[in-house]
Amino acid sequence: MAVAVLLTGDRHRAEELLQDCLVRLYVQWRRVGSADPHAYLRRMLVNGNVSGWRRRQREQPRRTTFSPGTRAALFRLLAGQPAIKSIGDVTDSLGRPGTALALTTADRGDGAGESRLVVDRGTAELLCYEFRPQGKSEPALRVTYEDMGWVDGLGERPDGN
Repeated sequence: MAVAVLLTGDRHRAEELLQDCLVRLYVQWRRVGSADPHAYLRRMLVNGNVSGWRRRQREQPRRTTFSPGTRAALFRLLAGQPAIKSIGDVTDSLGRPGTALALTTADRGDGAGESRLVVDRGTAELLCYEFRPQGKSEPALRVTYEDMGWVDGLGERPDGN
């Protein structure tokens, strides 16, 4: 199990990987013969993890840029969901006007509170994200986005297009 956890970095995925490999090892037991079954299983874990990683990479949706109209439509759709409420017009920490959408999470310990997205009304770009713990008026976490866009490398800034 330790090898599977080290390979996947996730206990649940490691359990699934190990279970799949053990079933395949049982089916192939005669073929393993006098070879070291532990080494054979380790090789199966490595190969299975690589195959799973490749499968997940193929299944991930491609990144695309959306037009302001599409982003606006998506945020209107989000605002229409029963669990989401519109706070109305607000300003972010940089003083930019926007519309806030909020989702209140039930009492689940440290995660209980309100998550807010502040969106620019004109461009539908995300201006900031805030989390307010239950019973608090000020955010415990605030992430403000000055620029948004695609970059070629880590640490680079978008060119504003």
